[in-house]
Amino acid sequence: MQLLDVAHTTCQVTTTYVGIVSHR
Repeated sequence: MQLLDVAHTTCQVTTTYVGIVSHR
């Protein structure tokens, strides 16, 4: 379960990062 949680967090961070870069 921990590994899945890490993957989910990574996905959120990546999405946020991409959103910021795209917005810029």
